[in-house]
Parts: sequence; C-alpha cells; structure tokens
Amino acid sequence: MATDGVKIIDGDLAHDTYWGIMDLYDNNVDISIIKNEIPFIKSEYGMEEDFYHEIFVTSYAFAFWEIGELTEEILLEVESAIKLGACVKVWTEQADAKVGKARQKELDRLWKKIS
Repeated sequence: MATDGVKIIDGDLAHDTYWGIMDLYDNNVDISIIKNEIPFIKSEYGMEEDFYHEIFVTSYAFAFWEIGELTEEILLEVESAIKLGACVKVWTEQADAKVGKARQKELDRLWKKIS
C-alpha cells in the first residue's frame, strides 16, 4: 500500500476509502448501506497501524462531511487520531520536519473544515 503524500486524499488507502464512499453515494445508495459496505472502524493499534488508521478515519470523515452525513462518533475518532499524531511522527522521521509540518497543516485544515 502506497502513501504518496501528506494530503488527506493522497495515497491508496485514502483514495480507496474516499472514492468507495463517494461512488456509492453518487449511485444513490442509501447511507445505511454505504456504512455497511464501508464500515467505520475505530481502533487502538501500534504505531504503524495508527498511521494507517489516521489515513482511514480522515478520508472517511472527509467523504461523510462532503455528503452531509458526518456523525459525532466519526468526528471524535478523527480528533483522537489527529491528537495522536501518528502520520506527523512518521513523516517527520522518515522524510523531514518540513514534511511532518505539511501533514499537520493538512490535518488542521481538515479539522477546521469538518468541526
């Protein structure tokens, strides 16, 4: 699985999550069926899993915000994932501080938009 960049929809997992939801929505699939097809997963994992969890919940939340179906549960999980900062840590360690700051800026922008 590739993580191509720091943007919210920027890599395989984010694209699959976001476009999976949006494609179903665009095909007039009922929200309850969308949630069944692409369930919202809350988790407590180790560092690598936290990285992917942040990507999943932020892209999931962005899609549900766009279609007007963002729930408090999703919002709280996004807040928790952002506070954990797994992606910022990984990108800072594996790239540099500038890339980590760019991810944080994207997260801050998303949070401002959806909250």
